[in-house]
Amino acid sequence: MPGYPDKPIYEFKEKVLWISGPKEQMHIRPWPPRAHKRLWHNKWKPFSPEFRLVRPLKSDKRKRRTEPHPGQLDLGLELPKRCPPSVTPPGDNRRAFSAFRCCLPEELATAIQGFRSHQWNLMRMVHLLGDSVLELLTTNGFLAYALANNGAYEQLMSHEETRHRAVRILTMKQRKILKCLQFPDSSVIVKLTRKIRSHSVNPDLVNTLREAVANESVCKHLSHVSAINTGVLGLLGNPGLQGMFEPKLLQEVSRIRKENYYPFTAKQLEEILYMYRRARPRETLPCFTSIRRIEACHDELAQDFLRTSSKRLSHCRIPRPPIPGIDKIQPLTTLRQLKKEGEMQHNCVATYARRVAKRELYIYRVLEPERATLAIVKGAGGTWRRGELRGDRNSDVTPETETAVDSWLAHYAIGAGG
Repeated sequence: MPGYPDKPIYEFKEKVLWISGPKEQMHIRPWPPRAHKRLWHNKWKPFSPEFRLVRPLKSDKRKRRTEPHPGQLDLGLELPKRCPPSVTPPGDNRRAFSAFRCCLPEELATAIQGFRSHQWNLMRMVHLLGDSVLELLTTNGFLAYALANNGAYEQLMSHEETRHRAVRILTMKQRKILKCLQFPDSSVIVKLTRKIRSHSVNPDLVNTLREAVANESVCKHLSHVSAINTGVLGLLGNPGLQGMFEPKLLQEVSRIRKENYYPFTAKQLEEILYMYRRARPRETLPCFTSIRRIEACHDELAQDFLRTSSKRLSHCRIPRPPIPGIDKIQPLTTLRQLKKEGEMQHNCVATYARRVAKRELYIYRVLEPERATLAIVKGAGGTWRRGELRGDRNSDVTPETETAVDSWLAHYAIGAGG
């Protein structure tokens, strides 16, 4: 649209975060939480932001105010003891979100900063129900998040006549809270939920875990991993992948940072399963013990798959890129471009055409600071993040290339990022 920004612009003024994008405008008041948005020049309507609003501070060595926030005396909550700027320059995203955080009670900001999406519902729950929410966030963040993002519970806490019931559920024993959320009423499941990393928690993961723990074998696997993230649940929550990996692989996935927000290994196993059925239908599926072996098998199998399935891939329709390219980072918008990229870079990127068509990811060619192939993936809250970024023959790229890609993505990311 002419005259409108081509990427989100953030500004903090009058204790409100303003976000202006290509299609719509939002204003979000941190405390008490109020959020409205509109299509340009239409009426404002209330909404619940799904994107991240609060991220961890880079440093705790900050000067802070001592006086408590006057509206929170009844909750015993205090604002950060540091005055936010009254206005931040338009386009200075980091300062805008820093100012937003400074208007929140510090205990609340610290408790929710680890979650990558749907923090808004937690903010509302603390505002409506008080300190009990912070206690649950401290002891079991997964349960607090699941309650805040549960439609039936949201209705209870939003109406004054039923709010007392919401408080009563909040103060139950944790296994009873699980039962209210339709999980098994078990101390074992309580222990499992405490192992889930806050970076990984999102509404889809809550639903995946609910289905997964109904399987005794899955619970046994989860009890043996040191931490539970999106990658681990991506493997255990997909019945079609059972028998394709050993417990050793789960431990490796649980320690990988990028698996916190996207199930990369599970998605690659799904690709291998699909290609085996098309290219080697009579062969027995392998069982993997490491990510390195999965990657090697995927690359080897891709050659057979591309030779036998070119007609099937030709039916894939590549959608418009979710993020516009620049001179140094260009979207691959046709199947022909994907195949050419694979030939030039000696990789199997063309096999991802199905997932691109389903809008699970998108592929770009990177020209500077070095030649590379990039896949971006859609995370919780709708933000596109860096997925695989590889040089020629799937070699590692330099930190400078990673920084250049992350900087480009940050310009178009919705929310505080991180």
